[in-house]
Amino acid sequence: MNKILKLIFIGMFISGIISGCQSPVKEADAGNENPDQLGKDLNKQAENNSSKQAENERNKKTADSINEYNSLKADWEKQKVDLENQIAENDRKIKALKAQKPAKGISTDNQKVTVEKNYDAKIAVLQYQNDLFRARMNTFQYSGANSELNEFKIGLNHDMINLNSNISDLKNKIDKNID
Repeated sequence: MNKILKLIFIGMFISGIISGCQSPVKEADAGNENPDQLGKDLNKQAENNSSKQAENERNKKTADSINEYNSLKADWEKQKVDLENQIAENDRKIKALKAQKPAKGISTDNQKVTVEKNYDAKIAVLQYQNDLFRARMNTFQYSGANSELNEFKIGLNHDMINLNSNISDLKNKIDKNID
């Protein structure tokens, strides 16, 4: 009986080894009995990878866009502070011009005119331009469009240069006539 048990045990052991050890090709075939399914799995994996890449690119573009927006907004805020300082300086210059009235009989535009009316009118125009400049700057809402911001800044800088030029011209005419 002992011999029979040994034979049965050896037979089971050998049959387990034979049935458990298939060739590598057979194992690969056994795992993927349907080659179409393997192709579908590979396609699905490729789609997942491409969608992840597309999502990463969208996230990167969004982050770049946010960074650009924040950078431009910070630039606008810095320029706004500079413009507010220039407006305050213009207010100071206009107040100084109001205090420095030319003598009667002197024209601020090289023509015979009553100086007080002409001078007061020019001061009022300068003050109006400065107030209008301040209102334009304060009502501008940055929406994130770079071209819109650049166009607005160019317009503001051009107007500020003209206003400063007009203030300087009037001051120089008064100084020239007083001296």
